[in-house]
Amino acid sequence: MLPDFSSLSGNLGPALPDHPCGYDSFVQSFCGAKGKKGAIDSHDLAELEKRRNDPDFAVAFASVMPPRQLKSLLAGLRRAHAIQSTSLDRLARALSTLLGTASRAPCAARISTPYAHRLLENLDDPETGFALGQLLRYGRFADTFLRDLAFKVYDHERSQPPGSPYWRNLRPDSLPMCAIPLDERDPMAAVMAALANHPRAAREFLTDGRRDPLDYLTCERFWPGQTETHLDRAIDIAGL
Repeated sequence: MLPDFSSLSGNLGPALPDHPCGYDSFVQSFCGAKGKKGAIDSHDLAELEKRRNDPDFAVAFASVMPPRQLKSLLAGLRRAHAIQSTSLDRLARALSTLLGTASRAPCAARISTPYAHRLLENLDDPETGFALGQLLRYGRFADTFLRDLAFKVYDHERSQPPGSPYWRNLRPDSLPMCAIPLDERDPMAAVMAALANHPRAAREFLTDGRRDPLDYLTCERFWPGQTETHLDRAIDIAGL
């Protein structure tokens, strides 16, 4: 079962399925709370995959499933090791593609900067970094949406002192705060993975004259695990 879109304003047309359940029921159904804990209903996942490139559906889905709930869903599944990695990857690809489609929707309801800011709440939480990596790396996003998101992550990171929770989450010598590996909890790595699929957004971000991020990212920043490969790919696709 999928969320009920009938209460949303605008003419969404026949593209949306008629499943009368809200967020709580959706989570219970989608994550299999009524059956085996953590199982993903194959019909629901297939429905998401089928409609992930439909702008009307994507905008409506983003309205019903706001950033906090999307991140909580992905992080909770990862934390509990509740599903197989292949199923989590399929879910992440579907959700990421949906968000990308919603950011490019040809209507005033498309997700934009305010949505990006909500997506980036609690950047000090390692589970937020994990969820961002899942939600950003597969979709094709509007360049303005992705660029604004990248600038906000960058500005937040540069404002953090060395001993802040943000940096402690990314240091191998710090006590682990959760079971998520270091290279899966880095917000900047999540941004770089997304930019690596968007040449213009990557170039606009990396060559920004006011921030001059390239020198910092290549020479100063610590990259946990193998995450620097995401930076390398973003630089390559930007043609720098």
